[in-house]
Amino acid sequence: DDLEAPVDTESSTNVATDEDSSSVKAPAANSTSVTTTAGGVACTITTDSDDQIIKTCLASKPETKALIAFSNEAIKSDRCDIAKRIFSSKGRQDANFAYVYAQYFDPNSQVAADCLPKDKKQAIYWYQKAAEKNPNQKITDALNKLQ
Repeated sequence: DDLEAPVDTESSTNVATDEDSSSVKAPAANSTSVTTTAGGVACTITTDSDDQIIKTCLASKPETKALIAFSNEAIKSDRCDIAKRIFSSKGRQDANFAYVYAQYFDPNSQVAADCLPKDKKQAIYWYQKAAEKNPNQKITDALNKLQ
C-alpha cells in the first residue's frame, strides 16, 4: 500500500473516491462533506457534537482515503479534535493514518495545522507507528531526518 499524503481539499469540500468518479454537488454552507460511496454522504462536519459526527462517520465504514480527507477537512474547518481523535485512533491500526498524522507534527514537513504544532517527538512516534504497520523507504527517510 502506498501511504496517503493529506488530501488538498481547499478547492473543493467534497472528495469522491475511486468508486464514484462523477461530479458531486457542493454541500450546504453549514457543512463539509466527504463522499465515501457512490451517491452517499457519510462523513459530514455539522453543528453536531464531535462525538456524534465521529460516530455517524465511522458507522458508515468509509474507505481510508475518504476518512483521511475528512480528517484533513475537519482541521481546516476548525474542528481539530475530530481529526485528532480519528488520526490517533486509526493511526494505531493503519500506517496511512499514522503517516499523515506524523506529517502534521514533523518539523521537516510542509503539512501544517495551527492546532497541531510541530513536535519532533510526536512525529517520530507516529512515523514509528506507521513503520510498524507498513515499513517502507518513505517512512524510513522521514524518520532518519528527525533522528
